[in-house]
Amino acid sequence: MVVKTLMISVFIFILASSAWAGEASVEKLQGKCMTCHKRESPGLYNQWVNSKHAKRNVTCYGCHQAKKGEPDAFTHEGLLIATLVTPKDCGKCHDKQQDEVAKSHHAKAGSILDSLDNYLADVMVGRPAVTAGCESCHG
Repeated sequence: MVVKTLMISVFIFILASSAWAGEASVEKLQGKCMTCHKRESPGLYNQWVNSKHAKRNVTCYGCHQAKKGEPDAFTHEGLLIATLVTPKDCGKCHDKQQDEVAKSHHAKAGSILDSLDNYLADVMVGRPAVTAGCESCHG
């Protein structure tokens, strides 16, 4: 019984150590991201530093982590990252908001321009509806 308990304890220790080491290496890389991007792209750096994500310790890699085969995925400083952060990426943490976006016109993007809604807003209702609707954000 003692041997079994000891083996389980060692196994748990190894798992915890490897998880901590992985976390530490991501933190180290996050520091590397910050150092370089502060110098090379200060606007992006400042945008992140002043964001809710930074205040909640969401790392660059947390949002920019890519999967093999994604169109914009590339290896950068030893990590597979994506340049663009999509609504699906955001949905990893913000599932409620992702569901709302998926059900909205915005998820259908280009098809809106050929839709009946677009015709009704522009032609039937007139310019004020377009100005108050799409153009209020999209100019």
